[in-house]
Amino acid sequence: MAINIEKLAEDLVSLTIKEASELSKILEDKYGIKPASVQVSGVSEGSKSAVVEEKNTFNIVLKSVSGNKLSVVKTIKDVFGLDLKSAKDLVDSAPKTLKENVKKEEAESIKKTLEESGAVIELS
Repeated sequence: MAINIEKLAEDLVSLTIKEASELSKILEDKYGIKPASVQVSGVSEGSKSAVVEEKNTFNIVLKSVSGNKLSVVKTIKDVFGLDLKSAKDLVDSAPKTLKENVKKEEAESIKKTLEESGAVIELS
């Protein structure tokens, strides 16, 4: 019986997670073949859901100020609608979370704006 290896490869690649799990069980039960424990991109076997689900919300953290502190204070004041004293206090208390649970696009936009003014920002 000739097997079309390319077709087999296409079929394997297109398996759903459920189908791949069923295949794994059959290979183990019927043929004694156990899948190797694989670590993907620094993510362990126990946290595979982190690979499947992309993070949708982020916390914006001011790590430090690498440029003109006054410029960073003014930008934070404008971006977050704060008074000057509150913005200065945030900058002085770095590292500090500026905003939590921000959608990815908004978080990246805010990060870019703040970094242009001299802030060191981390999205976590």
